[in-house]
Amino acid sequence: MDVYPTKYSDAFGDEVVSISNDGKNLRMRVRGVVFAGRDFAWFEPENEVDVPQGRFSLCQGGLCDFRIEFAIPLEIAQPKQTTLEELRVTISVGGADKFGFPTSDVSLELTVFERELKSRGTSQWFEDELLDIQAQLPTGCTFRSCFGCAYSDYSVYGHGFFGNMLCFRNIKDRYSKVKDKDEYMEIMDLSIETVQETYVCPEFAIRRPGTGYRG
Repeated sequence: MDVYPTKYSDAFGDEVVSISNDGKNLRMRVRGVVFAGRDFAWFEPENEVDVPQGRFSLCQGGLCDFRIEFAIPLEIAQPKQTTLEELRVTISVGGADKFGFPTSDVSLELTVFERELKSRGTSQWFEDELLDIQAQLPTGCTFRSCFGCAYSDYSVYGHGFFGNMLCFRNIKDRYSKVKDKDEYMEIMDLSIETVQETYVCPEFAIRRPGTGYRG
């Protein structure tokens, strides 16, 4: 279980809270109310009757109009060693869009070799912001996490804001031979589980360019 000290802000004030992460589910207690979900941009109250009126904003039953700032420990594989760094995350969840669901923005920061790397913060997707940071990593460095693993990918049908990667460590050889979308779709349903971008397991292997569906 990882716990991230978090600054929570909304129209009703600022709070120092924490987000717990068991690798699948996220939980956050704010003003005595526990919110949970699998996605940093979609927290729902565990018990709606606990939500006092005038203390939070909700859209379609999910928490909205708030901002969270926290850091996730993230291993960086380097040519001669692996170091543990902090991926600094800022997420702003806005009001309802035309479908009634909250909008979201995310920006990431990482320090490697005393270099400050910052994502553009314009994509609205955790994946794209990580790609932005990845492109700035020094030569020979990569994320030692599911996002940088040789056996992870996304669904061709789309994915959520965070925590929706498919793991193919159970069929490593078949996945590694995928050359296009059609071949990927033949094995996509064989993934062993859904994982978070920042998770890492003992079977991690460095991803090479051009691997799988996402390249």
